[in-house]
Amino acid sequence: MAEQLTNMIWEVHKEFSAGDELGIDFEEKAFYDILKELCIKYDFNYPEEKLIVLAKAVKGIVEEQTRFPDWNKRDVIKSALKVDLILTLDEFDYPPVERDEVYVEIFNRLRILRRIMDNINIAPLTINFSISVFQKYMAKRIQLG
Repeated sequence: MAEQLTNMIWEVHKEFSAGDELGIDFEEKAFYDILKELCIKYDFNYPEEKLIVLAKAVKGIVEEQTRFPDWNKRDVIKSALKVDLILTLDEFDYPPVERDEVYVEIFNRLRILRRIMDNINIAPLTINFSISVFQKYMAKRIQLG
């Protein structure tokens, strides 16, 4: 049981730090993954460097437009989010092919992701602290035999 819990904590920690090698944080990595997956799903290429910058820009837009607790119930905010996303995606020439369904899918996924993020109040420091505390606890248990 302890080993399973340790593995689960390490998996969560790994997920929170997955964007480190790309130079992006947890939320930016989530947006990056969505954009990257759509490249694969709709069979188009997009430069990696631009994808990272685009993920950061998308995070900024989503944070700005969803800063109100009831953002997903207000049509004005959702419309502004859609417009800002479309303009930013166009500015970055994403997707490089005309596919309206890509825009629809991006918006739907970002909306779902943002709802999830709003409900998760765990910061990477909390994860690091939890791992550290758990490791100390397990080390003491092992010493006590």
